[in-house]
Amino acid sequence: MLIMDEPHMASPRPAAILFWLTMAIGFVGVFFEIYFAFVEPALGVQVAALFLVGITGIVSFLRHFVFWRSGGFAILNAAP
Repeated sequence: MLIMDEPHMASPRPAAILFWLTMAIGFVGVFFEIYFAFVEPALGVQVAALFLVGITGIVSFLRHFVFWRSGGFAILNAAP
């Protein structure tokens, strides 16, 4: 059931794009951590922290606090 008749609702597209961007950045961070774990472990931890905590945190912040209407629309329409 699609609920979009309320004026405060927005399209779920921005939240979905930011969600998949968060996942992709997380995968890149894990890849770099595995790569640098064998080359230089200390650098691997720093790079992983940058990607997995820093960049994904910023994108998640945008998704949850700037595009909250878009995410709320997706949650409301996921219910049966």
